[in-house]
Amino acid sequence: MNNTIVDILFPIAKMGGFENALNITSDYLVSHGCKVRYIQFINSGFSWASKKVYFTCLNMNRTINTAEGSEEYSKFLKVNGSPDIIFVAGMPDFISIAKASLSLQNIHNCPVVAWPHNDISFYDPDINNSQYAFSNADIFFAISNRVASDLETICPDKLIYRINDSLDTSKTIYSEKRNTRKLAFVGRLSKIKNVDLILNAIKLSVSGAELVLVGTGEEESSLKELCVELGISDKVHFAGWSDSPWDITKDCKALIIASESEGSSLVATEALYCGMPVISTPVGSLPDLIIPGLNGYLYDPTSPSELAAVIDKVITGDFSDELAKICKKSVEDYLPETALWDFLCKTLASSRLVGLPQRNWKDKSRYLVKYKLSILISDMFADENELDKILHNLEKQTIETKYTEVILVRQSNNPLIEALFDSYEQRHSDNVILVKVSGISSSEELYDIAIEYISGDAVIQINDHLEIENELTLQDKYIEFLFS
Repeated sequence: MNNTIVDILFPIAKMGGFENALNITSDYLVSHGCKVRYIQFINSGFSWASKKVYFTCLNMNRTINTAEGSEEYSKFLKVNGSPDIIFVAGMPDFISIAKASLSLQNIHNCPVVAWPHNDISFYDPDINNSQYAFSNADIFFAISNRVASDLETICPDKLIYRINDSLDTSKTIYSEKRNTRKLAFVGRLSKIKNVDLILNAIKLSVSGAELVLVGTGEEESSLKELCVELGISDKVHFAGWSDSPWDITKDCKALIIASESEGSSLVATEALYCGMPVISTPVGSLPDLIIPGLNGYLYDPTSPSELAAVIDKVITGDFSDELAKICKKSVEDYLPETALWDFLCKTLASSRLVGLPQRNWKDKSRYLVKYKLSILISDMFADENELDKILHNLEKQTIETKYTEVILVRQSNNPLIEALFDSYEQRHSDNVILVKVSGISSSEELYDIAIEYISGDAVIQINDHLEIENELTLQDKYIEFLFS
């Protein structure tokens, strides 16, 4: 049974994409049997952490060296116990803090995973200068191909897993009706977001494009002044911060991103899931997401005129139902049931110091964990009451159903069993196969018949509801298969 303790270390956090990504991922880990502990070193004054996660702030000042940081985290470990795995999310210097803390507490076999949430050049323009800091990590979780490539350059002998930050579908609004002249920006109005580039491009645009800015920040006043200076105040709407940005932008024709640096752009994946193309600078995970001319465009971050030309192409072009579908389909691998399941599997493998084969980050079709577990259930060894309990427990399992298939084999003519199987198949038609057989008397014969219908990578046969009484059972079986 999974009871993995996961510590996530970071210097400071407020409210934004990084914090959302942490909470989405951590909530999922908790729901699948992990205990997650946030260790924040500097108090930001913001209350942002998920209530499902243990949170502590070490209340250090803003200049943290390895000795001071490791002393404080070491004290935490002494009181609260050792984790099974440590993630360092953010500044690579904290990798050394994690390692030193483990040493001070004489803790062994606890891997430290570097999980940077920005391009490696964000920490130092010359990525080679980051080599020492990152080289102390045991494993890397890379949120984009660029991050993976840079890590491979500076730490060629380390295990690198390519992972996707999960998009949050809870507030997305899918729309195929976007034939307007409006474009959207969603995010913090800060210097690094480079919104002035977008405003200059709106000025140069000749298609009558309008811009809806959803967000607030320290640059808001200066950006409003720039609109006046450029004479585009009538084309730019400052909508302010909103908890439902995709409602405000549901008729916008595209999302524009102009960031100088990004990690995994959650706003981009959410926009695409809404059916909205994305126009972006080639930073972070954006080149992995955007196929130019299909679900968006990439442009030179130093060229407002190039962005203006892209804007005019988008505004004057027709928005089709098919385009919206293409955009949504392009982020299938960022959906929670795919991205978070993959993250969980790699976390559990890393905590046990087991390497998985999903390490070829250059092959998009192979870097995610997508094995399937076949579950074989028959009426040979269980009556209708026992089968009812088995199917009831099966529905409570934490394993993602997209990674399972259920083969229900019926030999008897018992109408109650027939109704039971039919009802289950109707509720789960995407991953259930009903098989009617006769004249079999052993598990071997049952398996020989079922194998014709099995498409999974591993098979488990369930004859007793107690075998899956614990909701984590099939998840654990799946993980065991990964390790074998």
